[in-house]
Amino acid sequence: MEVSGKREEANGDHLKSVTETKAQIYCEPCNRDGLRLSAHGFCKDCVIHLCESCYKTHRKTAPYRNHVLLDKSQMPKTQSSEHLQVPGDLTEQCQLHKGKLIEYICQDHNILCCIPCITLNHRNCKIDYIPDVSIEYRTSDEYRDFLRSLAALQKQFHTIIEEIKANNKKILQNKCLVKDEIKTFRKEINNILNELERSLEKHADDIFTKESARMKSLASNSVKLEKDIEQFQNDISKLEMANQFNALYILSKENKEIIQSYTSAEKQAHKDNYVNSFVFTPNVNLKEILESETGIGELQNSDIVGTCKSVTLHIKYSDEINIKSPSDERSCSIPGAVFITMHCVAVVDSINCAVKIVDTKMKKVTVERRFHDSPTHLDLLANETLAVSFSIKRKILFLSIPNGLSEVGSLKVDGRCKDLVYHDNRIIVTFEWPGKVQIMDLDGHVYQTIGKDFFGNELKSPCVVIDVKKNIYISDWQMCTVTKMNLNGEVLKGYKDKRLRAPCGMVVLDDGSILVCSSGNHSIHLISENLKNGGVLLEEKDGLLNPWSLALDKVQNKLYVGSCGTCNILKIYDLN
Repeated sequence: MEVSGKREEANGDHLKSVTETKAQIYCEPCNRDGLRLSAHGFCKDCVIHLCESCYKTHRKTAPYRNHVLLDKSQMPKTQSSEHLQVPGDLTEQCQLHKGKLIEYICQDHNILCCIPCITLNHRNCKIDYIPDVSIEYRTSDEYRDFLRSLAALQKQFHTIIEEIKANNKKILQNKCLVKDEIKTFRKEINNILNELERSLEKHADDIFTKESARMKSLASNSVKLEKDIEQFQNDISKLEMANQFNALYILSKENKEIIQSYTSAEKQAHKDNYVNSFVFTPNVNLKEILESETGIGELQNSDIVGTCKSVTLHIKYSDEINIKSPSDERSCSIPGAVFITMHCVAVVDSINCAVKIVDTKMKKVTVERRFHDSPTHLDLLANETLAVSFSIKRKILFLSIPNGLSEVGSLKVDGRCKDLVYHDNRIIVTFEWPGKVQIMDLDGHVYQTIGKDFFGNELKSPCVVIDVKKNIYISDWQMCTVTKMNLNGEVLKGYKDKRLRAPCGMVVLDDGSILVCSSGNHSIHLISENLKNGGVLLEEKDGLLNPWSLALDKVQNKLYVGSCGTCNILKIYDLN
C-alpha cells in the first residue's frame, strides 16, 4: 500500500537503483501503481510481496493491523504472475488522485478508493479489495435490489414517455379547441357588430326619413300658398280690366287680412326651411377595448378553476319589475343598483340618464331624476343620501332620498369613475381607461391608490364591493379577475376561473362569500371569502341576460339583478 514518504523515496536515487536492478520479485501494491520496486518482505494474510516502505507501514492501518509479515529471508522466493496483474476491468480512475485506479471500497463510508485515498483518509476504516468482494456481490441482496430499482425506474420512465405522448395529443386538441373558441367568439362579435350596425343604420334611416318628410310637407304647403296667392292676383287683374271697381273694392276689403296671413306663413316657412346635420360618433370605449393589449381576449391557465365546495346556497327565481317609466324615450340599462330599505331599491339607468327609486312591492318607479350625463353606479350613505358616480363629467353627486333625489353636494374626481362603494366615511371609487381604485374621504382626499390586481395585471375597468370586515373585493371586467385587499391598500388574494367572463357587479353575503356578475356569459358566480373556491350559481337558462348590477336585501333574503345593454327588467331571486 502506498503511504506518505514512499513517493519521495520512489522518486529518489533508491528507486533508480532498484529499478535498474530489474529485480525478479516485485512489490505488488507498487506494481499496480506502475512502480517496479524489489520486494523486501511478504504478507501472509494478503499473500503479496512488499517493498521496504510498504513493509514498514503495512500494519499501521486498521485493516492490516494483525497481519503476519515475513522478512526478506523468510518470504517466498517466487512470485505468482497473477499477483502482479491488475484485473483488466479495474479501469476507473480516482477523481481525487490523478492517475490512480479505484481498487478498494471503504465499507464504513461506502466510498470507492484508490491506495492514496485509504492511506490519507481511511486508515481506521474497514477496507475491502474490490476483486475480493466483487464475485460474491453478483449473488447478494444488495445487487438484486439494485437491479430491481433499475427495472422499476425503467418502467416508470416508460410510463412517463407514454404520458408525454398522450399529453402531446392533448396539447394539439387543446390548441384546436382554443382556436375554435377564438373563431366562435369572433363570430359572436361579428354578429353583435352586424346587429348594432343594422340597428344604427335603421335609426339613421328613420331620422333622415323624418327629415325628408318634413321637407316634403314644407314644400307642399309652400306650393299651395304660392298658387293661392297667384289665383288671388288673377282675380284682382280681371276686375281691374273690366273696370269693376265696386267688386274690386269689396274683394280687397273682404281679404284685407290675407296679406298678414300670407306674411306669417312665409316667415314660418323660412323658419322651418333648414336641414338638420348629423355626424357619426364612434363608441370610443369599444375602440379602446379592441386596441388594448388583450384585444378580443387572452389565453389563461385553465388549472386555476374553483368549485365552491365551502359554500352552499340555494336560489330560485321570484319575480321581476319593469323599471321603464312613461317619460323614458329608450329602453333601460341598469349598471348600478343598491338596496335602500324594505321594498325599496335605487337603480341607475345609464341610457335614459336617470336615477330611479323602485318600489318592489308596488312594482313600479316612484321617484326619478334625470341628468345631462349618464350615471354609472350608486351606493347608499349613512344619512339617507345616495352617492352617484358620473364617468364623463368625472364627478360624484350626493342626492337626498327624502327630498326627492335633490342634490345636496358634489365631489370632483380625477378620472372616469365607474363604480363606488361607501364604508365608514370612506368612499372606494373605481376608474376605467386607465383603471385604478382610490380610497378617499367624503371631501375627496385620497388615502390610497391601487392600479394592479393580485396577478400583477394593470386594472382596466374595475368594480368594487366591501364587507363588514373591511375587506375590499375588486372585479375587473377586462382582466377577468377578482382581487381582495384591505382599506390600507394591501393586495391580499386573487381569483381566476375560466368560466368567469367580464366580471362586474358584486354583493357580499353574511358568511363572507361574494356573488359576482359574469356578464360575458350571462351568469352569476358564488365565490368563497378566501377566494379559493368558486362556482356558477345562475346561468342564462335561469333567465339571466347580461347581468351587470346586484342589490341584496339581507332581511328578506332577496337578490335584485340589473342588466346592462337594453333591458328594462330588474329580476328578483330568493336566497336560502
